[in-house]
This record gives sequence, C-alpha cells and structure tokens, in this order.
Amino acid sequence: MKGAQVEFDLYASDGEACLVVVKFHVEPEDVLLSHRKFRLAVRKLSREVIPMIIAMSAKKRPNS
Repeated sequence: MKGAQVEFDLYASDGEACLVVVKFHVEPEDVLLSHRKFRLAVRKLSREVIPMIIAMSAKKRPNS
C-alpha cells in the first residue's frame, strides 16, 4: 500500500504513545482494518503504541 494515506483520530504521547480510532459504529472488518493501521504506525513511528478503538456500538461477530 505504498503511498497510501493513513489517518488516526488521535495520537497522544506522554512516555507511552496511544493511537485512537473513533467510530460511531464498528463492524468486524473495521477492527481488522484498524489493526493493520496500528501495525503500520508501529513500523513508521519505530515505537510501540497502545491501540484503541472507541465506538458507541458494535456489530456482534458471526458465530459468537
């Protein structure tokens, strides 16, 4: 995905780095996409991050 733009809703750092994605509703595929974005950020920032997804509601995963 060379040249792709990746956006986060919040990046905060005070010793520890937190990356936050804010969504009104989360579907299972949103979690997978966010996970990929968090991994990319770790590589680009060269540091560990605390990944967070904040949502008002979420769709239940099938077969759970």
